[in-house]
Amino acid sequence: MENLLKFKINYPFSDIQMVTGVYAPNQIIHNILGMIFLSLFFFFSYRCFKEMSADQIFNQNAIKWLKRFCFLNLIIGAAGIFEFFYFKMNSVYTLLTYFFFAFFGIIILFIVEFFKKGLALQTENDLTI
Repeated sequence: MENLLKFKINYPFSDIQMVTGVYAPNQIIHNILGMIFLSLFFFFSYRCFKEMSADQIFNQNAIKWLKRFCFLNLIIGAAGIFEFFYFKMNSVYTLLTYFFFAFFGIIILFIVEFFKKGLALQTENDLTI
């Protein structure tokens, strides 16, 4: 218990305890990395939807942001599955979450290919008109 980080958070302007925690440094690092991933996840999804809501849905920026979103999900899925088996975790829900992100990344790969075909057809159509 000596090397663990202990904290207590009170409600603002009171002495009433809201949260108490005892965390190991590796848990804090893991939580920070998780929050960074979630921030990137929502930022990339925001950028994807923003590019798709443009006048021309099939554009190069949409493909670029979809690829980034895809690789983010594939990387976190692969890293999580590796972490699960390397540290011999026993929570099946954690493994399912990482498989979900990997599967989500694979689905987005198909969407990227769909957008590439749509962009090619759209530019071909613009040339014929």
